[in-house]
Amino acid sequence: MLSPELDIEAPAFKVRRLSTEAVNSAIFKEQWAINNGSPQLTWLFELRMSLEGEIAALAALRADPVHKQQLSKAFYNLENDNAEPHKAVTADRDFHLAIARTTGNRYFVNALAKALAALEQPLALSKLRSLTEPEVERTIWQEHAAVYKHVVQQDPDGAREA
Repeated sequence: MLSPELDIEAPAFKVRRLSTEAVNSAIFKEQWAINNGSPQLTWLFELRMSLEGEIAALAALRADPVHKQQLSKAFYNLENDNAEPHKAVTADRDFHLAIARTTGNRYFVNALAKALAALEQPLALSKLRSLTEPEVERTIWQEHAAVYKHVVQQDPDGAREA
């Protein structure tokens, strides 16, 4: 977890600690169950969650019509490639990387791509598990839909919190 003393500022955003809401999200709880509390995987997941919030906020500020079209395609694939765990994990990765590319910051894209690659197997296991729990699956879907909506509507605060 990020140190409370860490306070890195940049013109468009500030690195933030994981909020209680993020830790209590369906995605975080699902990952915790799959990782069985493994510190390394938990740290990677915390990094992913922190990156994704700031990436979404910055993407909302910078989304142009071309990026919105790419996000729409990635969101469509996320919705329709959901039955098979491997395809679902690939669609999820592509969705989050499309958002990262919208920032125009290659460092966000590279950092997120590396975190997602390291988490690929736990994410596939998580997907398998969530397929047997419709409530979890629905909640995760709603969280992704909220991120998409706020980025496309260019609402950085909503995107960050979604």
